[in-house]
Amino acid sequence: MEHIRHQLTTWYENRQNMGMVWNSIVVPSAEAKILEAVADARCYQVLCANEVEFEVVSTERTNIVDIRSRVCSCRRWKIYGLPCAHAAAALMPSGKNAHVLADYCFKVESYRETYSQMIYPIPDKSLWKDVNEGAKGEMVIWPPKTRRPPGRPKKKVLRIESLKRPKRIVQCGHCHMLGHSQKKVYNADLSVTATLSVFLIYISLLFVFSFFDSWHRVVYFVCLSSLKNNLFLSFIFYFVCYYGLLLFEMTCFLG
Repeated sequence: MEHIRHQLTTWYENRQNMGMVWNSIVVPSAEAKILEAVADARCYQVLCANEVEFEVVSTERTNIVDIRSRVCSCRRWKIYGLPCAHAAAALMPSGKNAHVLADYCFKVESYRETYSQMIYPIPDKSLWKDVNEGAKGEMVIWPPKTRRPPGRPKKKVLRIESLKRPKRIVQCGHCHMLGHSQKKVYNADLSVTATLSVFLIYISLLFVFSFFDSWHRVVYFVCLSSLKNNLFLSFIFYFVCYYGLLLFEMTCFLG
């Protein structure tokens, strides 16, 4: 911090001395550009419309210059703040100085005013007063107490709609259709296979238990234990199996 302060002090002192030496209206860099514009303006033809508006004709194009508004149709005067070659050509017949019509920021007076302030010296660190040694009645302002919130801080992600990439369309490697992956088809096949396996196990158990006297109770117990989450389906499955096995026994008996 002290190095930065010493550097700024040196810069201010050098620029103050430099500004006091200049005797021109504008700073040297702006003066060089204005002299270049005046040199280019000598080959232009100027037609005077009135006291403030002029028509400047060149080999490339024709430009309109307004001295009062400080505007040229080439727009360089408005953009850069310095009279362009067309404005310098329009000022020559009236004998006006192009340096006067430059923006205030390019003038030596503005430069001197910018660096007129001083950077106050700071005593050695050993002579600094402690904050707690304030005068009586003087209020000491301390920084606010902050507490870090729990958890990991959230990352700020910049989301721009124009930079979003289009969503990728998934194609199945099993059926070659769009919208789903091969993993979902495999899981669906597994679920169907598992359902058929459970159904075949139920049928096998029912045929085994049908040779006992209380086989219908066993069927009900198996249905209720397997479909305990849905009591209605367990009753339907029980009656279907009961009457199916009853019909099977009658067929075997009559046959």
